[in-house]
Amino acid sequence: MLMKHDHFLHLTRIWSRPGLTLRTQLLIARRVARQFDQFDKVEGVVYSRASRSLKNGLPFTKGKLDKLEHDYRTLRKMRKAGRLAIGEWLMPAGAEIEAELGVDGICDVLAINPVHRAEAAEAKPSQAVDFLVFVAGLEDSATHFSARRPSPWKEGPLFHCVLELMMKFTKENPGALGDPFAPDGPLYGASKTLVRNDGTIETQRAALTLHSRDGTARVIERKPEVSR
Repeated sequence: MLMKHDHFLHLTRIWSRPGLTLRTQLLIARRVARQFDQFDKVEGVVYSRASRSLKNGLPFTKGKLDKLEHDYRTLRKMRKAGRLAIGEWLMPAGAEIEAELGVDGICDVLAINPVHRAEAAEAKPSQAVDFLVFVAGLEDSATHFSARRPSPWKEGPLFHCVLELMMKFTKENPGALGDPFAPDGPLYGASKTLVRNDGTIETQRAALTLHSRDGTARVIERKPEVSR
């Protein structure tokens, strides 16, 4: 449910109050993060409709269209910063949260279905929050995929916050996680696409391995495909 703006601001002010328990902080973080997701969905629909209407009136509506796009980008940047702030709080606090709430307590707050909680045993000590939120992606499993059906994808309010933190880390430390397209990497063999600042799109497809009848093989590297 989409909260009123005043209620949302009041919730964020509660967050800054001293003496809150970790359970309360985690509950507020989840509620705020969920609200970010709701804002994305609602504003995305509103923006698409308004944008289509204004584009039909071009060039006379260009000023209004520019303002609409600017406001939409600004709101998205604000939510991105909010998710990042939650992720930066959640990850360092994970061990402390686990010590205070226990794994079952964390599962209760994250609304994880009891039939999925056995997966928490795979988490290393003091890493239950990271595992349940991001690795296993079980947040809200009691709501979205009840019974024993596995989740078709990873999502959840806090998952998006941790994902935002991870994307920031990979941008600031491009070599820290290794090349996923390298041999033995998870994306080895997949095509790589690079969009340059001038609008040029460069696609590097996987190398071809040619096998001869005599049992020998050779690898042919493909040239990058460039388009606009």
